[in-house]
Amino acid sequence: MKKIKQVGKLAAVCCALFLGIFATACGSGASGKEALTAASDEAPVTEEASAETPAKAPEEPEKKLTAEELAGQTIQKMSEVREVSQSVTLDLKATIDSGEESAELSMGMELAIDLNQEPLVTHTNGTVRLSVLGQDQETKIEMYSVEEDGKYNLYTSDGTTWTGTQADIPKDSSLYSRTVYEAIADGGTDAVLEDETKTVNGKDAYVIRVTLTGEFLQDALQQVNSALNNMSDNNMDLGEASAPAELYIYEDSLYPAGLDVDAEELGNAMIRSAVGETDEDVSFTIGIFHISTILDRFNEVGAIQIPEEVMSAVSAAGQSAEDADLGDAKWQDMVLSMDGQIYQLPFPYSKLRDSWSFDLADYGYADGYVLNPGDKVTGTITLDNDRYDKVRFNIGFMNTGDKVQDILDTDVWSFTMDISSADKYPEVMLPDGITWGSTSEDILKAYGEPEEEPFVSKELGYTVYNWFDDFTYKLKLTVYDDGGLKAISLENYEH
Repeated sequence: MKKIKQVGKLAAVCCALFLGIFATACGSGASGKEALTAASDEAPVTEEASAETPAKAPEEPEKKLTAEELAGQTIQKMSEVREVSQSVTLDLKATIDSGEESAELSMGMELAIDLNQEPLVTHTNGTVRLSVLGQDQETKIEMYSVEEDGKYNLYTSDGTTWTGTQADIPKDSSLYSRTVYEAIADGGTDAVLEDETKTVNGKDAYVIRVTLTGEFLQDALQQVNSALNNMSDNNMDLGEASAPAELYIYEDSLYPAGLDVDAEELGNAMIRSAVGETDEDVSFTIGIFHISTILDRFNEVGAIQIPEEVMSAVSAAGQSAEDADLGDAKWQDMVLSMDGQIYQLPFPYSKLRDSWSFDLADYGYADGYVLNPGDKVTGTITLDNDRYDKVRFNIGFMNTGDKVQDILDTDVWSFTMDISSADKYPEVMLPDGITWGSTSEDILKAYGEPEEEPFVSKELGYTVYNWFDDFTYKLKLTVYDDGGLKAISLENYEH
């Protein structure tokens, strides 16, 4: 189960990589000017004219356009383009084999993207479908991105809720996959211009066949990764991977018409790098990994405005912990706010499940686990959230009802979160305004001196405070000399 879950995430990484290459590709290197210059500077060879006879220009065979020249001309034409639309489709199918049984994973994606440049603004609408272990899921997505003050502001909706994040801008962002065209124009690829054109988007288009090599793909992955909030693994070794591709260029305008890639080898290389080749228990094989994009509406998109309701929704959903109203609650009330939502122990795990999850198979219960009324599981269950991958979040479960229940349907009675190693973390607030970064002075003023002597680690520079109330409620706070409060633990033994 755990490795099947890894492959599902890896499929998303593959999608993210190619969306990055296609939708906001990162160009670097020469502009293709060298290829154009080389084609124009050579003078035609003619016979020398005699003094008596007028010079007669010899008939020359028509010079065949090369892939390098065509790519260079497209780069030059795109220098005048500030707006474009793209459609992106993806089809991925993989097999997960444990020797005793196998499972199929498939993923599909259709996106429509409008892009403007200077500043770079995008609007994306689409659908993502995922099927694994017989479970099908379809998600509608919508996204806006805008360049502001050297950063990307990203606004994303899953069809119900808008969220906002910020990311670094890849260098030399462009409206098309310029890096590929530059590599071809500079003669650094195996690109070949086909003799026959192809109909793309209802128009005749040149066809360039080229192999995208691991070195190019590795560079694209690393550049795009920061814009994807480090979704993928920067350490993936794609050096031996390659992906055959066709580039299409409109014959009449020389604008890029699209890109079509068969990326099975690349996908399998990403899997080998991510999960290793020596695993004796489970093997992963991608059978189909196909991505294509079509470009249209050059300089005809118009202004892209982020609706005010989107901005307002993100502002409301992303309110800081200071905005959550805990009223006159005391720490003994076992109440806290996290990312603007209020929780009071015990509370149903279902309130966390959509964003914080775990795999029972990691604890030896692949077939599930139930709790009898009154049964508890100690606070050793670690929850994962892709947005906060370095946050350590442990909970304990308890069946507070009067019937046997699946553990996933029970309540959380123990809450422990540690952000000491994290760069991104949820906003959390306790009663009396105690939150991340609060000092020992702040905390003692709010809650008074603890019943037992604090534990002090001079070597590591932190202090641990423990409060108890009638052996029913417990609060544990870890405060660092440099950085203040970085770990919180609440436990409610009342039930």
